Amino acid sequence: MLAHAQTQLAYVITGNPSTDQTSADGLAYISAYTSAHTSAELSPPAGITPGADDLSLYPLIYWPLTTPPTQSTCDALTSYMQHGGLLIIDTQGSTATSLSSGAGFNPQADSSLAATCLTLPPLEPLTPSNVLTHCFFILQDTPGRFTGAPTLIATAAARDADDVTPLIITQNDWAGAWARDATGAPEQSPIPGGEDQRTQADRTGVNLIIYALTGSYKQDQASVAATLNQLDK
Repeated sequence: MLAHAQTQLAYVITGNPSTDQTSADGLAYISAYTSAHTSAELSPPAGITPGADDLSLYPLIYWPLTTPPTQSTCDALTSYMQHGGLLIIDTQGSTATSLSSGAGFNPQADSSLAATCLTLPPLEPLTPSNVLTHCFFILQDTPGRFTGAPTLIATAAARDADDVTPLIITQNDWAGAWARDATGAPEQSPIPGGEDQRTQADRTGVNLIIYALTGSYKQDQASVAATLNQLDK
């Protein structure tokens, strides 16, 4: 078993009802999906307020960055990363000049990220050689509702002793691709790849969770083929 039954993912509450609902629904779905198809056991996600809640309880925190955060939020999330947590910043789209299929969906993305008081490690694009891309599924890309822009991780020198990045930044709106409503129907359409892109987004979510729970331990790929065969049944 990879994790205790009460392990939870968390998302930062933004105060925007639509954004917060997408985060809740997206992380609830990907937690349940991961629990059903791997040995991880995850409870429904928690909505948190950094600076007020105990962040040490969560192996992964998803932060849909909509506006520049307060200093207390930055201080809490910086400490979280420094003590072994994995923070995902998702700008959920980007400016019109981006290579992302979400270009223009979030015109404040670059300015919000630039204005954050969070202490960011030096970053580089995620490549297929990184354990994150093969810790469960073999990923060639990491799409969400959008695709096309690079996913950024900490450079090797800024990772922890187990070579695990404390920070991932994406423009791809992962929660938007994962989110299902009460009937199990997807809430939003991936652009431009539709359901095939959603499948890849779900697989990206599983890898993110396994990576957060196990880190570089999953570099051993001896059982991947058998695991994937089991998932296809």
